[in-house]
Order: sequence, then C-alpha cells, then structure tokens
Amino acid sequence: MADERLRGRVVARPSRNERTLNFDVPGGKVVVDIKQNDRSGRPYTITGIDVSPKSIRREGHGTRVVDSLTVTARDRKAGSVVAQKVLTSAESFWQKLGFVRVTNRGILDNFEKKLK
Repeated sequence: MADERLRGRVVARPSRNERTLNFDVPGGKVVVDIKQNDRSGRPYTITGIDVSPKSIRREGHGTRVVDSLTVTARDRKAGSVVAQKVLTSAESFWQKLGFVRVTNRGILDNFEKKLK
C-alpha cells in the first residue's frame, strides 16, 4: 500500500459523483475515471484507467495511482473500491493489487477490493 498519495488534477466532471483524474508521472500520464459515493460505506468505482504513452506501461505507474486512490477511499470511509468492466487482458493487474472478481447482477467483469 502506498504511504503517500499522488496528486491528481480533476480534468472533467461529467456529474456530481463522477470525475476524470489526470496524474502526471515520469514520461507520461495516468488518466482514471472514477465515481465517488458521498455516503460512508459505499464503494469508489473505477470505470476506466489509461497509462500513456504505451512505452511507460508496466513501470508501476497504474499501481501507484490505484494504491493512492485506495488510501483516499479508505480515509473517506468507502466500503470498497470496485473496478468496472475489466478487460480480460487486465485481470492480472487488478488481482495483484488484491482485487477479486465479483458478480454484480450477472456481470462477471467487475473486480472489488474490500477496505478495512
């Protein structure tokens, strides 16, 4: 778990609870789309994550951003962090971060990490 939080900039806010965050990292950026729930115990939902350019993928940038978001979610009393619509090619990324596959109304491509 990350001890320090990365500082992201909100680059879009489609609705009250949805945000697109832009994290500058060495050589590029990580863009994360999230839904934050205002009520305690409700999950943070990651609806998209992109590390660009492709040449900086697999350098740990996405892991650091997800770890930072997990710390923030825990501090804000979220019950869990959910990664929605995970591509088959990205399943191992989420699993190494402690997320497990969950079934939500028959959708099998969601992964969740329960927070303590």
